[in-house]
Amino acid sequence: MAQGVLEGHPSSDGALILSINGSLDTTSTGQAWRRALQLITEHQPKGLIVDASHLTYCDGAGAALGFPAGVESTPLASICAASTPLFSATR
Repeated sequence: MAQGVLEGHPSSDGALILSINGSLDTTSTGQAWRRALQLITEHQPKGLIVDASHLTYCDGAGAALGFPAGVESTPLASICAASTPLFSATR
C-alpha cells in the first residue's frame, strides 16, 4: 500500500504528530483531511504537531487544511480548544 500524503503517530507527551509528505494540493487535500480526522478520532490526542519537513508543494487548497472553516463541528474542535499552541510546525 502506498504511503499517503499525511501519516500520523503519537508523541511521548500525548500529542499526535501529523507528517505531511509530498504535495498538498487540490488533488491530495481531501485525502489528507479525512486521514487527519481518522487519526485524531483513533488517538484522541492532547495536541497536534505538524511536521512539514517533507512537504514539497502546497497550494491554496493545501493551506486551507491548516485553517479549516467550520472546525467547531469536527472532532478537531476538542483538540483546538485543548491545545496550546494549536500547532507546532517544523519545516
